[in-house]
Amino acid sequence: MRTCLLLLAFVCVFLSSQAMPQARLATKLTAKCGVGRLDATTSSGGSAAIVASSSSDAAAAGGQQRQTLRSIVVKRSLACWSVLQVVSILANAIKRLLPVAMEPLIQNDLQPFQWAMFVGWSLYMAYIEGYQAFQLKFSPLVVKRAFGLSSHLNPLNCILAGPYAMGLFGATKKRMIISWSITAGVFALVKIVKRLPYPYRAIVDAGVVVGLSYGTLSILWQSARGLLGYIPDVDPQYPEDPKKE
Repeated sequence: MRTCLLLLAFVCVFLSSQAMPQARLATKLTAKCGVGRLDATTSSGGSAAIVASSSSDAAAAGGQQRQTLRSIVVKRSLACWSVLQVVSILANAIKRLLPVAMEPLIQNDLQPFQWAMFVGWSLYMAYIEGYQAFQLKFSPLVVKRAFGLSSHLNPLNCILAGPYAMGLFGATKKRMIISWSITAGVFALVKIVKRLPYPYRAIVDAGVVVGLSYGTLSILWQSARGLLGYIPDVDPQYPEDPKKE
């Protein structure tokens, strides 16, 4: 019996010095000697500590996943809010111009050269305004700034999310000058076009409607791609960005 106890003591000292779990060996020895319950209790405590540590790690990972999911939802919700405001502004302009633009199609009273002007001007505006101005430049900027709103969030940006996405404020000086100049130019052009006689006002309005419709669809398309993770890779032109303009 004394020999067995000495052997057990030697094993315990060896396990402590090596810091390695040998619970199975100790259990066999103590089962033969009848005095090994303390090591089993220690082993159970170590296992419980490992389980508790694993549980805490899993809880931390779950909390991080919930936080990531929450940030994604907030980011996309704010982006949709921004795009909705921009699309509403464009849709309101289309709604006001569309009745005048449709008059030649309803009355069918244009001369052949006037029909040529109607079709040619509409195609020209689809390319210049819709493709070059909106699809290649303005729409990517709007979508990029819309999806970046969550990183530059304040009450003003949230309320005026559409104008913010359009670069009317909260942008570089050059971007704001361009955005406000375009806005002022559009209003001035609308005033001038209203003075044109029929059918030339209708022809001009038709081209503008085509260009704005193309641009609105390009914003919606790029926004849908952004929701899938394909955000346009363009300069959002934030005021703090030290990039060359």
